[in-house]
Amino acid sequence: MSCLISIGKILTPTNSVAGVKLAEMGFRPAITMSNTEIPEDTRKYTAVREFFTEFFGFATTLTIGNLVERAGGQLFAKKISGKFLNKEEFKDIAEKAFNTLSDANQKIKAGILVSSVAGAVIAGAIITPVLNNIVLNKLMDKIIKKKDNKNKLPEITNNKEENIFSKYDKLVKNKV
Repeated sequence: MSCLISIGKILTPTNSVAGVKLAEMGFRPAITMSNTEIPEDTRKYTAVREFFTEFFGFATTLTIGNLVERAGGQLFAKKISGKFLNKEEFKDIAEKAFNTLSDANQKIKAGILVSSVAGAVIAGAIITPVLNNIVLNKLMDKIIKKKDNKNKLPEITNNKEENIFSKYDKLVKNKV
């Protein structure tokens, strides 16, 4: 039971999203590399790009998410109690179960959790894509050294080319 209580102390929305990003850092590239229907160079490029996309997501979720969680929690505390919390008070409220807190501290804890969700959303929906657009393209050029092939289309893996709409029609007609 104490293990579950310990997990509950660190399982904030921000940390949950960061955990998913951490898992995706390993699994997405592995799944990409296992698809042998795609040319090897394309798989390598995509796997490296997916790894760094998730790495940036993990890093921004932890930093921005925790920053917004703390700032938002302090703003809620100031509004509810009239004062900012010191580090120990903030940690104590954040880690305790709702039913063990006073009404005012329950509201502060709710504010901390709402701020945690907001921080994870800001990191995932705004900061990570901006960081990827600014940094990742330059980083990929240095890692994969494909500057001369930048505009080259990927190779076709099968000999017959088929329109995606005709594939869809076949699937609908055959009800696959």
